[in-house]
Amino acid sequence: MSRNKTADECRFAKMIGTNMKYLRLRKGFSPMKVLAGHIGMTHQQVAKYESGKNIPCAYRLTQIADFYKVKTDDLINPDFIHCQSKTPQDAGYLKPQKDIGSYEEVGPEVEAMLNEHN
Repeated sequence: MSRNKTADECRFAKMIGTNMKYLRLRKGFSPMKVLAGHIGMTHQQVAKYESGKNIPCAYRLTQIADFYKVKTDDLINPDFIHCQSKTPQDAGYLKPQKDIGSYEEVGPEVEAMLNEHN
């Protein structure tokens, strides 16, 4: 006998599925059969996980995490994709731009520079 999932369970299932799909596409595995074959399940079941229809058990989560070389915590982290897709500035590769202040503070300097070039 199956029961309907609560709204929280549905969101959790979708989040895990989205993280799984992100990892699969990031690794360049277009068909779900690669993961399915590696962990011994059908590609239909993997599709159900990715779509959020089913939630993988703890054992399957560890298998999936091992396959993609991530932690199981990453699969259940709602911010995982956001953390993985940071811009270079977010990741600290670019220095943030200096706040130059308001126009009133820098206006005369900018106008002087513009007048020099004209």
